[in-house]
Amino acid sequence: LRHSLRYSLKANVFLKNSLRRSHEANVFFKIAEGVAQGQIFFKNCLRRCRGRSLGANCSKS
Repeated sequence: LRHSLRYSLKANVFLKNSLRRSHEANVFFKIAEGVAQGQIFFKNCLRRCRGRSLGANCSKS
């Protein structure tokens, strides 16, 4: 019994660590996704504002 308890504790620790890693990966992917969307928005904004002055408002649409 003590043997199986030790293994279940190790499994628990392993699961917690892998969950933490996957959460960190999710955060990283969310940040990367946000950066990509920001770049796309910025490119679209530049395309729309090309003929206007740099101070022109580029509304999100």
